[in-house]
Amino acid sequence: MRRANSTRRPMQIFRSARRSVNTCSSRFIPYAAAAATVLLWAGSFLAIRDGVEVMAPLPLAAARFMVAGLISLAYLLVAATKRPERRDLPRIVLCGLIGVALYNGLLGAGERRVSASIASFIVAIQPLFAGLGSWLLNGERLGWRLPTGGLIAIVGVAVITSAGTISGAMSAVLMTIGAAACSGLYFVIQRPLVIKLGPISAAASTMLAGGLMLIPWSMEGLFVMATSQTALRAILYLALAASVGGYALWMVALKSLGATRSAMFLFLMAPLTGVMEAIGRGVRPSTSLILGGALTILGVTLASAKPPLFTVVTQSNECRTTD
Repeated sequence: MRRANSTRRPMQIFRSARRSVNTCSSRFIPYAAAAATVLLWAGSFLAIRDGVEVMAPLPLAAARFMVAGLISLAYLLVAATKRPERRDLPRIVLCGLIGVALYNGLLGAGERRVSASIASFIVAIQPLFAGLGSWLLNGERLGWRLPTGGLIAIVGVAVITSAGTISGAMSAVLMTIGAAACSGLYFVIQRPLVIKLGPISAAASTMLAGGLMLIPWSMEGLFVMATSQTALRAILYLALAASVGGYALWMVALKSLGATRSAMFLFLMAPLTGVMEAIGRGVRPSTSLILGGALTILGVTLASAKPPLFTVVTQSNECRTTD
């Protein structure tokens, strides 16, 4: 009897240890997925910077969303549980125009003159435009956090753009701010689609619509992609890693963590872009970028801390296609 008990005891310890490992793994995986997503999306600013050095912004976006759009079409036809109806088409077209075509065109044009790090910190103010859009379009209350946080973030952007290296590139800065405005407005317009179709079908529909709008530039994009290794790497990274892979990982994070906790990871995107650019490209961040970036993130965090803007940001982050 003692021998039987002594045999069971190690087995019980082993089973208990295995359950503990499985529990730790299941808790770790969503956080790892969120971190990997933010890394992939931070890298997209670097990939866009590489791409626009060898091709124009719109052909780059066209080639990217031709690939991502075909994958989205396959999903909608084969695997989607909810598909858009005819009455959803105007909103989908508007989302594709603002959130894909205009956003990527403006961001690519901006990154021709400013670094990926600067672009990422400027684009980080997109929740401010989402809050303004909700106020203008939906009549939601602003509260005190949005104007206060917005003012801090604007000061941060001003500090970033005060650097002498970009003093002659204010048009690029304005285009990047325009990209942030497009992204924020896109979040607001997209919310009804996310609620009705779910985040995956809404994202797939938006990417497909954006890809169709960019068809006039697709032949040029495919030609450069076929003749330039730099363009090929940038487009494949943006289409497969950032758009498809990043979104798949983001769904894993959202499923376990929820939109609220997952959204907190997104505030790390701009700083991570700066770290990646410093390590991979040897671009040392300036004092103005560090100080201005900190102010920008502080302002956006304050503005996004409470409803209604927090609701806009967390719900729209379920269906990001602009990174």
